[in-house]
Amino acid sequence: MTFTQFIANLRKQGYEVKTGVKYMAVRPQGKERFVRLKTLGEDYTEEVIKERILHNRTPKRPQILPEPKRKRYTIRGGMKLKNKRKLSGLQALYFHYLYKMGILPKQRVSKKRTHFLLREDLRYMEELTAQTRFLCSNHIESKEQLLDFQNGLNQEISTLLDSRKSLYHRLRRCKDESQKTEYKEQIAELSKKLSLLRREVKLCEGILSRSEDMKQKLLQVRQEKTHHRKEEKEYEQRSRRSGSNRQYES
Repeated sequence: MTFTQFIANLRKQGYEVKTGVKYMAVRPQGKERFVRLKTLGEDYTEEVIKERILHNRTPKRPQILPEPKRKRYTIRGGMKLKNKRKLSGLQALYFHYLYKMGILPKQRVSKKRTHFLLREDLRYMEELTAQTRFLCSNHIESKEQLLDFQNGLNQEISTLLDSRKSLYHRLRRCKDESQKTEYKEQIAELSKKLSLLRREVKLCEGILSRSEDMKQKLLQVRQEKTHHRKEEKEYEQRSRRSGSNRQYES
């Protein structure tokens, strides 16, 4: 688990989390005030939590935060949300786009019903689905939240890179074979975590670049639909008028 995933897991369980401040704080669901994690003991400062996650350490006497009430339900398409609530922001945009593409709710693509502008993106179906799951699993609704999440990932990547660089230096100076093996295992673990974090950063970048294009395409589809309806209505009105004129002439 990475520090960003740790924060995401807290939010999944219903906690509101303040990061990027002097003292990291959480607010359980149903409570009015935030609790600074440092008040729970020395094992719960932000620096120690990051260090513990990095080295997979366990605190001596863990203190359990109050458990919030949790509700879950499944949305068609196999994607899960924590609470029954109306989708908004980026989540709503992606679900609406997938629906217009014919991917949701039955996950069966129908080219006949899909507008040609959206049909182009059928080849990116797996990428779109992955981005939608990412937004839902991390409770990201706005561009600001996405950028904040991405900044957190980049900070964590920077921290892990520094740790890995330090291990490489130790490895080069080390002459003990067993210690070398341990260093190599730690480096491999950090490289694995870095790979996962970079994959999430790529998802963030993809969402930022794709979301604006999706909005423009949906807008164009709506405008064309409105234009076609207007033309059909005008055609029906002309047909009625011409029909009435023929009746009078006869």
